[in-house]
Amino acid sequence: MNRVTKMTERYFDGKVPEVNERDEGFIKKMELMWENYHKLIEKFDIKKAAEEVLARIDDANKYIEDKKPWVLAKEDEKALGDVLYHLLEALRHVGYALYPFMPETAEKILSAFGKKPLNEEFSLNEKWGTLKSGDKINECDQLFPRLDTTPQ
Repeated sequence: MNRVTKMTERYFDGKVPEVNERDEGFIKKMELMWENYHKLIEKFDIKKAAEEVLARIDDANKYIEDKKPWVLAKEDEKALGDVLYHLLEALRHVGYALYPFMPETAEKILSAFGKKPLNEEFSLNEKWGTLKSGDKINECDQLFPRLDTTPQ
């Protein structure tokens, strides 16, 4: 979250970039997350539902490493915009999905988008592409600061 909002601030003045090319494979993972998430919640398998969300966070981290937005910033601004849009949208989804498990963390994520966890009907938050080009994104501090593991 911290990395993506900082890159959005740096490269797009803190505004949602325009998306030119959709990454259908990445989007499909988010759609499947919601499908699996609801099935697991209905079965009261909270642990696996949370793991489903965490797997999508891992996908987003891998997407950053694969797409290398810091390289795209020098070579291809349109592709950079596409990558950051997909990451922002994925984080918005993760924020809503985490709310039942980690409400304070979810609120921090969603506040970067100017969203509230329980606005309209929850299912409306599951649609891909609700972030609009030009919407302001607020920087988000680290959600989980590193623990100091040095011996005392």
